Amino acid sequence: MNSLGGCASSRLRDESGFSNIFVQPAAGDAGTALGAAYLIEAEHRPDLPGHRMTHAYLGPGFTDEGIRETLLRAKLDYEEPVDLAAAAANLLAEDKIIGWFQGRMEFGPRALGARSIVASPRDPDMKDRLNEIKDREDFRPVAPAVLVERAADYFTPDVPSPFMLFIHDVREERKHEIPAVCHFDGSARIQTVSRQESPIFHRLIEAFGELTGTPVVVNTSFNTLGKPIVCTPEDALVSADKAGRINATGAPRVYDGRIRSLGKALMTISLVAGGAGFIGSNLCERLLAAGHTVVCFDNLLTGRRQNIEHLHAHPRFRLAELDPVHDDLGAWAPVHQVFHLASPASPAAYLRYPVATLRVNAEGTQRLLDFAAECGARLLYASTSEIYGDPLDHPQREESFGRLSSTGQRSVYHEGKRYAEALTMAYRIFNTYGPRSDPDDGRIVPKFIRCALTQQPIPVYGDGSQTRSLCYIDDLVQGLIAAMEWPAASGEVINLGNPEEHSVLEYAQIIRKLTGSHAPIAFVAPLTDNEPTRRRPDISKAGRLLGWAPRVGLEEGLRLTIDYVRRSLSSEEVEVGSGV
Repeated sequence: MNSLGGCASSRLRDESGFSNIFVQPAAGDAGTALGAAYLIEAEHRPDLPGHRMTHAYLGPGFTDEGIRETLLRAKLDYEEPVDLAAAAANLLAEDKIIGWFQGRMEFGPRALGARSIVASPRDPDMKDRLNEIKDREDFRPVAPAVLVERAADYFTPDVPSPFMLFIHDVREERKHEIPAVCHFDGSARIQTVSRQESPIFHRLIEAFGELTGTPVVVNTSFNTLGKPIVCTPEDALVSADKAGRINATGAPRVYDGRIRSLGKALMTISLVAGGAGFIGSNLCERLLAAGHTVVCFDNLLTGRRQNIEHLHAHPRFRLAELDPVHDDLGAWAPVHQVFHLASPASPAAYLRYPVATLRVNAEGTQRLLDFAAECGARLLYASTSEIYGDPLDHPQREESFGRLSSTGQRSVYHEGKRYAEALTMAYRIFNTYGPRSDPDDGRIVPKFIRCALTQQPIPVYGDGSQTRSLCYIDDLVQGLIAAMEWPAASGEVINLGNPEEHSVLEYAQIIRKLTGSHAPIAFVAPLTDNEPTRRRPDISKAGRLLGWAPRVGLEEGLRLTIDYVRRSLSSEEVEVGSGV
């Protein structure tokens, strides 16, 4: 379908009998060309896998460096908040109006959180204020953007609308809460915003919801009457200036945030060593979404090719199957950022490859440091909470020490990490879980989920009273990126993890409940050598320096991980119905 008519699209959704209606976001010549391309592909290359258009962020983007140069040329003061979304949400909560210029521009005539003017929907006068700023007629409505996971709380029907092309009814009990976006007939043309497709805009709305209780913002295009939506930083400044009311209203405000570009001359090139691993592959994906060129180093000793298969077709992704201990790195210069995550990380993996684990953390770290220095790049080393051993204090602060054995079963891992920390300052990662974790590597979340789904006994060592604190992968990746990009973090050792602590037995019980499994919990053996009895990070330093804290709740993260493990198992293996 090639139409931007919200009423027509909504009637098809409600009256056609089709369970799914797709309306592409660029009616007119652009949409016709897109449809023609799809038709030709279907007719002439039926062997190609189908493509589902899940977002419209296909236009140009701009680097931090390019943004700064534009602001300096314009002789404007600017700020770079530690947590861009939180800073913007605070302004919205004060009824300020902001210009939101982030990432790649939208394909089509709708502003979908990349080139938007954003405001609070709670102010009944906000529509009039926005129409005045944009020099539009008073009757012009404005639209809401809502977290996709909260849309059903505010609008009906509960159908995703990522391109702002369908009309929904505002729930009666919510009309007083979001009057700015509620039309005279109680309807609204909504945009549903997902964490996966629009992580920064999602975080802005999430942060505004945390401040006000309303996970909805006003989203209107960043332009004035008769002008196209802004594309470049220069366009944004001109549009804001033409609004002519910036000082009086605090709007629109142009933020120099974590904006990335497709422009090769100013591209940020990020090297992820260990990029095919659990954390590394998620980091590669997030960096690509932010506009980076990503070079993935991995010798695939424990990294999994399937973790990055979906990235191979991306024009800004490169896989180098090499080992930083042995292979030549110089051919991949220059890079601007080096994320060093290259190491077997689960007990099963580093006990299988003990010498390789020691060498990649010692010699591999030295060679990556030398390579980063030659490139003039920043390097972030991902250490581990195993540095704390069986801790002497609780929770563990960065300066904490624990009981460690240099000859114990886990020593090949934590001693390699300790050596690397002596070479460079580090970010100590606590237990992390989420999609792409290997169900066979022995870590508790994927192992417990796999056992629960296949109705196998869930193995718990000891009596299960030993504790762990689990951080969802999206939160950890955001912390790593914040640490890499924030200058105040240079030379610091920082804990990244989730301070919510549960016993291993409790995790087994929660996973069994969420999967709907009847698998028994089996107490299999005493605790292994040097296994810590308690683990919980003190993340106050990360909050103070990076403005970072985990956002994803335990049950939400576990449900997402259960879905991933369920999909990765064959239908014959899964013996449990959907309990998620």
